[in-house]
Amino acid sequence: MNKTKLITQAFTSHNIGISLSGGAFRGLAHIGMLMALDEHGINPQVVSGTSAGAIVGSFYAAGYSPYEMQQLAIKTNFIPYLKPTLPLQSLMTLEKLGDFIEKYIGKLDLSVLPKKLVVCATNLQQGCPEYFSKGELSLAVMASSALPFLFQPVTINDTLYIDGGVMNNLPVEPLLGKVDHIIGINVNPVGFEPRFTNLFSIMARSFVLAIRSNTEARIKLCDSYLMPSELVRIRLFYPGDTGETIKIGYNYTKKFLESALP
Repeated sequence: MNKTKLITQAFTSHNIGISLSGGAFRGLAHIGMLMALDEHGINPQVVSGTSAGAIVGSFYAAGYSPYEMQQLAIKTNFIPYLKPTLPLQSLMTLEKLGDFIEKYIGKLDLSVLPKKLVVCATNLQQGCPEYFSKGELSLAVMASSALPFLFQPVTINDTLYIDGGVMNNLPVEPLLGKVDHIIGINVNPVGFEPRFTNLFSIMARSFVLAIRSNTEARIKLCDSYLMPSELVRIRLFYPGDTGETIKIGYNYTKKFLESALP
């Protein structure tokens, strides 16, 4: 992708869009990447996101600075937001994720956010991606994050939704024709996996491989595409060192941008 074009348009256009991929706890890297972009004066006004990208995107669109998001992420223990259901049920609910969004952003409609935000979720019944730009913010983010086999589907207007990454893990389409420059950020590099310790690790790996194809098909729609390869060290579903994950995103993006400067 054209790095110089990104730098040039960043300082000449106020109409930049950014697409943030899903990626579970790797999604924290989005914060560091937004920090580096901000330091270079690149402030997208239109945001689209799936799953973890929708969560980070919601805070960014609500007016949080990348630095404020970093501080909030570092002080937050994310485990309680994964609330188990009754013992006889196998799936978990994202209810507490909705509470988290409403606590720090408010019970808002997507359409009133300072920056335009589009949230991608998968319509389970129709078998297609849907893009929410209006309606209850917390509910749309919950739907976008409802990973199959782990979380319960989320109901919106009598329709069941699951994780947007199933159909579109890099939702670039809502940005097409709406902005002058599209930045795509993918936090799911696929590296070598030496071993699998349990059924869940196999399931997680299978999901990453499955969404890889729908992500790659959309790379060509981006004017600039960023994917920190070091994120292979971060486990998808284990909240390890939040600061390290954010730092990986920051360092990668800073190097990406500085290499394009004359």
